[in-house]
Amino acid sequence: KERIGRAKKSRPYWYFYWLSQDGRPRWKTTRFPVTEYPDLAAKKAAVIERARAELQTRLNDGYDPSKVPIGNMKFSEVVEKYLDDPVLKIREKISFPRNIKQKIDVLKAAFGSFETRRMTEKEVSEWFNARRKLVKDGRGRESCVNAWNLLEYKGHLDRIFRWAKKKAFAGNNPIQEILDNNPNFFPTPPRRQIVTVTDEEISAMLDAMQKLEDQQKRLMVHPDRIPVALFRDVFLFRLYQGTRVQEALDIQINDFSRKEVKDRENRVVGFRYFVFIKPGKTGEGRTIPLLKMAEEIIWRNVENKAPEDFLFSVAGKHLKTCNMRRLFGKTIALASQIVPNLKAKGLRFYDLRHL
Repeated sequence: KERIGRAKKSRPYWYFYWLSQDGRPRWKTTRFPVTEYPDLAAKKAAVIERARAELQTRLNDGYDPSKVPIGNMKFSEVVEKYLDDPVLKIREKISFPRNIKQKIDVLKAAFGSFETRRMTEKEVSEWFNARRKLVKDGRGRESCVNAWNLLEYKGHLDRIFRWAKKKAFAGNNPIQEILDNNPNFFPTPPRRQIVTVTDEEISAMLDAMQKLEDQQKRLMVHPDRIPVALFRDVFLFRLYQGTRVQEALDIQINDFSRKEVKDRENRVVGFRYFVFIKPGKTGEGRTIPLLKMAEEIIWRNVENKAPEDFLFSVAGKHLKTCNMRRLFGKTIALASQIVPNLKAKGLRFYDLRHL
């Protein structure tokens, strides 16, 4: 309702109004200005009245809210409500389509038909143990090779059940129960050492790519298969510019811009080129200057392309990170014949960003 101040002037916001247990009036602001939302009170009153009428109908039919068991809702229904929450806005997150959705779909496939009360500590811990992949190192100690994967599932389940408990959709949080009984149940991911690569090793990888390209030219290759020459351009571009894999593959021709370089007499003597990197893992885009070494790669890949086309593409198709891993694995295998220590370093295509 609208609140009147001491000077008998209406305050600028709509307020919630109710009486406490001792009969005193209570007010809480909605932060919705009265001038911008003149019909808010009438609309809310209609919604409340409709909900009150529905509740009264259920009470007349014998409904007792004090006896409604918590946890009868299925896990799949809880997940849908969690994803649709207007405050959390999970579906609007940048990582939702390529990461969060995939993990939550796996959880729904495993527990979707379970009522939340059936998702006990025992059920959930057995599921995690079944997915745990253990290997022994040189000293005979076991380590979990998919630790990061398990921790992502653990994080999603924990957040879902914390939210469900607040909304009274669940009475327990199995992840918290597991941690209370065994704080070391979930694996600790091994710390990955920073990989350094020498000029000799980079040269060995480029020689290996040349061998792969020669092999590819001798064979009849499907037109959708990624040419080794294109893979080498992506490899060098990331090595020079320090971008993430998908950031490089998401670059379009219209993401490039240039700035005039002038001398003291204000004459244009050249141009400096820039590229806009789209929002990725961090959710923020950025513009970075192009190094001279990378400019040759750009000119080679922009020929006969429209502004909306991707810089690195095959037959006009947008490439993904997974398309690059196979060729990178073959490159490392061949280069290791020249520099044996290269394979032992465990270099990943992702690591080029940090070299």
